[in-house]
Amino acid sequence: MEVFLARDDYPGSRGVVFVCLGRNRSLSARQTAPTEPGRGRTDHDKGTLMLLYGAIGVGYGIGIPFAFSPYGRIAWGKPYLAIFGLLVIVAGICIRFIAMQTLGKHFSYTVNILVQHELIEQGLYRYIRHPAYLGELLIFVGIGLSFANWISLVSLFVFPFIALSVRMNVEEKALLGHFAARYVEYRKRTWRLIPWSY
Repeated sequence: MEVFLARDDYPGSRGVVFVCLGRNRSLSARQTAPTEPGRGRTDHDKGTLMLLYGAIGVGYGIGIPFAFSPYGRIAWGKPYLAIFGLLVIVAGICIRFIAMQTLGKHFSYTVNILVQHELIEQGLYRYIRHPAYLGELLIFVGIGLSFANWISLVSLFVFPFIALSVRMNVEEKALLGHFAARYVEYRKRTWRLIPWSY
């Protein structure tokens, strides 16, 4: 008889819990950080940051318990699935870091427009419009794969993806309002998240 929280047959998923909890603490710290209102930025966030935090919380809230349960387990690929998941996490972190570095002063955790805002078109932004969000989603997918649980994988991807989709719409509307025809042209020659796909 299996115990609900017993995952000794797949210990790799236990280590990923610390990644999840660490990311939650990081997000909480960012949420309480000052946003510097009135410092040459116009806010267009429309609550999408809080929506994203909530979606991540729901994803973790479902994903972690099921990762330690007998329900939804992925029975094949052990331990290589966990290793692959960790590689996906590392790839996501690298993509997100590169995107943040490329944005420089334009990076912000809320959607806002600088007084002298520039349209970033170099690096990963030459091909996709939201590489930082691609990196974020890869991290969640990697965590789900490392948990080796279908329910965890789906919850950790679907809820953040829905929130990020709303946020991307808000972001692109704000950039379209600021750059007008120039952003229309940029959007025509780039992809949202995945080149030649989406």
